[in-house]
Amino acid sequence: MAGGGRGGSTFASSPARQAMAISETERQLRWLMSLRVGVVTVLLVAAFAIEFVFLPGGSLKPLFLLTAAAYGTALCYGLIDRWFVRRRGFIVVQLVGDALLVSLFVRITGGIDSPMSFLYLLPITVAAVTLFQGGALVLAGLCYGSYAIAITLGQGAAGSMALQEPRRVFYSLAAHLVAMVAVALLSTSLSERLRSQGKELVERRGAVARLQALNENIIESINSGLITTDLRGLVQFVNRGGMEICDFTSAEIEGRPVEEVLGLEAGFLLEARGKLLSERRFRFERYFTTRNERRIFLGNAISNLYDRTGTPLGFIFIFQDLTEIHALEQEVRLSERMAGLGEMAAGMAHELRNPLAAISGAVQYLKTEIKPGGEALELMDIVLRESQRLDHAIRDFLTFARPGDFSPEPADIVKVLDDNVKLLRRSG
Repeated sequence: MAGGGRGGSTFASSPARQAMAISETERQLRWLMSLRVGVVTVLLVAAFAIEFVFLPGGSLKPLFLLTAAAYGTALCYGLIDRWFVRRRGFIVVQLVGDALLVSLFVRITGGIDSPMSFLYLLPITVAAVTLFQGGALVLAGLCYGSYAIAITLGQGAAGSMALQEPRRVFYSLAAHLVAMVAVALLSTSLSERLRSQGKELVERRGAVARLQALNENIIESINSGLITTDLRGLVQFVNRGGMEICDFTSAEIEGRPVEEVLGLEAGFLLEARGKLLSERRFRFERYFTTRNERRIFLGNAISNLYDRTGTPLGFIFIFQDLTEIHALEQEVRLSERMAGLGEMAAGMAHELRNPLAAISGAVQYLKTEIKPGGEALELMDIVLRESQRLDHAIRDFLTFARPGDFSPEPADIVKVLDDNVKLLRRSG
């Protein structure tokens, strides 16, 4: 019954659980057959020694025949194992056969006086492990019935009729009944506890394995490089990102000093260790030349590696290829400098344009008032013409340059208006 209920749950479970159940059944059958052969061998040797020492004239033929029968059944079980290994009914058949063999051992070794009655506890315990509580109690009842038949029928090996001692028979039957039922219940309880603990252990192992696989996948999937070292700075692990960035394999760098691997100067790790005493992380940036002579810019971060108890184990190096980012930063800095130069040049051009307009206006005023002639007039025309050309150049530059931010400044408004009035008055 117990076996049938368990088979139904297995049928409803996933294929993986079915495979686990089949594997467990196979393991139990192998263990049961091995245990049977071992026990029979030990009993044969022990019985032979006892009979040889205490009853040297007695016949051991019944014992040898029963032992041969036990070995024969074990051989038969082994031959048909490949066809019935996945069926719990095969375990039931073997346990029933073991109970009958034990009864025969008890019968030929003295019946009620036999010291072999303790062997009933072995198949009952095995039934508790393999068939659970229901199977163990059923087998205990079968063993008890077989024992009762073995001690109440016929004549014991010692020559005393068991039926002539009803009190002794009753006491033996009652004691064995209590012992068999108690062993069945106790074995079932222990078996269930071990089974639950085993399932919990398997689940925890599975959880740890999944967590370990997740951690490995995370470490191997990140694009940043990761190197772990021991306290001496010797490389112990490097992830795939680190190998791709620096163009080396784990076999090439494991066991080598990290300073040599990352191209750091000698004594760098000692300096970093001193800084990590006051900081959780030490950062630095520098160029690194790969094996194929490619120069890259690495951003590095060093931190201590601890175990769960806080004991330092080594160091963790995390680095990234910042070559493109570094180039972009340089371009941004250059653009900012050029923009600053452009703004400064635009301001200078604007400042040059005002005095140039004043010079041009003053020359025009002199040309109108003085009315020069000859070479003086030509020089004034040259000044006006070049002033206009320079003014066009400044205007084009200001048009190209980015207009600057409005920044008002204090000025003498009377002086500005007076200059403009003078220019407008003479411009007609």
